[in-house]
Amino acid sequence: MKKKNLWIFVLAAMMCFSFALFMVGCADDTLPPLESLTITNEDVLTEEWYVGDEDRTVEVAYSPNSYTQENTDAVVTSSNTSVVSVSGMTLHAVAPGTAAITVSVGEVSDTVSVTVSPTLEGVSITNKDALTAEWILGTADRTVEVAYSPDSFTEQDTPFTVESSDEEVIEADGSTLKAVGVGTATITVSAGGKQDSVSITTSVTAPVLTIEGFEDESDVFELVANENAELPNVSAHSCDGIDLSEYVDISVSDTDKMAVSRLGRLNVSEKGTYAITFTVADPRDDSKTASQTIDVQAYRKVFGLSTAFTEEIEFAADEEQTAKLISDGIAYAEYNVTPSKIYYAEAI
Repeated sequence: MKKKNLWIFVLAAMMCFSFALFMVGCADDTLPPLESLTITNEDVLTEEWYVGDEDRTVEVAYSPNSYTQENTDAVVTSSNTSVVSVSGMTLHAVAPGTAAITVSVGEVSDTVSVTVSPTLEGVSITNKDALTAEWILGTADRTVEVAYSPDSFTEQDTPFTVESSDEEVIEADGSTLKAVGVGTATITVSAGGKQDSVSITTSVTAPVLTIEGFEDESDVFELVANENAELPNVSAHSCDGIDLSEYVDISVSDTDKMAVSRLGRLNVSEKGTYAITFTVADPRDDSKTASQTIDVQAYRKVFGLSTAFTEEIEFAADEEQTAKLISDGIAYAEYNVTPSKIYYAEAI
């Protein structure tokens, strides 16, 4: 009887063990066949992606949904690892180009095409020599020329901006520069977080001085001693067309005998040869000046007082000066001459 019970116990134990093995086998076989898998974040993976940007992760959904990332061994591969490398489900942008990223489980797979764009390494001003050449106010505008690195970048896909550190010296309008004042300004080009700069100096040249009626160096300003004479009209302009006439300075060769009034009249106390100089400086750079000197010839004043005579030839040497009688009656005159056999001087 005891032996029979022992066999019953052994048989029951074997049956329990077999059932446990059956249940484990059934558990492994509870997943139905995988029908499909889908890369669910294609929109993220196909966004603009530059070399050096953050890594991206592939996200997958399975059908039927009893398959999960945890219980499914998915394999991610890249068609071009020199462009996009793979580590598990993570993608890394290596270099510019395009790679097909494939997720597969056995024979089931899905693929997405990923493009990596180059990173802008730098932007440079290519015509610095031309921009920093002598630039005179009033001359032509200048244009900033720009290059990108790598050269796959263009102004169309990566616009640049140009800024001036001093708009009162150089104005920037797009890529065009205009000199508007004397000084130095830093021009900065910016694109995609990269910059390049150049320092540009503007200047003026000597003004243009014009004395009306005295364009020739041989021209002489003539007047009679002790009589006020209107000075010629004088004008001055800067190289960029600004009127500088108010800055014209007048100096004389003999301050004891020559005087210029505030009304622009010259008086010379004695006959003789003198000179008068007109000078103008650009107030923005007073080292830039223009100057012109004209000869002055002062002649003897023939009459001190006369009601009957008038000078006929006045601007001439003493012996060449002549006067004529303009009265039919008795003529009186005060001559500024010495006595002669032909006439005599008489004080009135």
